[in-house]
Amino acid sequence: MIFPVHSTHPNPAGDYFSLAAGFFDSLEESDLESDLKSDFEDFSDYLAVAERKLMFNSLIKQRIDYLDKLPTLRNDWISNDSAAPSTEVCKIASSFLRDFEKFVLAEKPRSDDTKLVLGPIPTGGVGIELSRNGHGLFVSLHNDKRVEIDTEVDSHFSEEETTLTQFEEDFIPYFRKFAA
Repeated sequence: MIFPVHSTHPNPAGDYFSLAAGFFDSLEESDLESDLKSDFEDFSDYLAVAERKLMFNSLIKQRIDYLDKLPTLRNDWISNDSAAPSTEVCKIASSFLRDFEKFVLAEKPRSDDTKLVLGPIPTGGVGIELSRNGHGLFVSLHNDKRVEIDTEVDSHFSEEETTLTQFEEDFIPYFRKFAA
């Protein structure tokens, strides 16, 4: 099926709905059954996964709200020798979390839960730790525009350093390492 770039239909939503209806009409019932059977044993499994995803969504929203407030910390927030995270670092950390949420929610249902810890780092910036089932992703975004990324997969560690600009361009490779 070819999708038009610009709709010539008098009602563009009508175009979308006719394309969607055509797609669903082309599906065989056996296609849907096999997809559902491969992901869930029964409806209660589906509900449990949906509940975990909603809780994860709520956690991400709370963490982003927290990140929005971090630049207001005093520069001596810990032991008189610390810097508050910059607004730029907090915005990039928020983007990272939003994209991570999309990545996690797009995954097939998982029985495990992702752990998320984040907070300011004394040298100025934000640290984010994600972990689940022997995998970890540890990201330190520094006010001086450096980003340190450490990955743990089954007790094997790798580390790299990049710039905020490069890091912000594409988070997906880091998520893939984490999910491997």
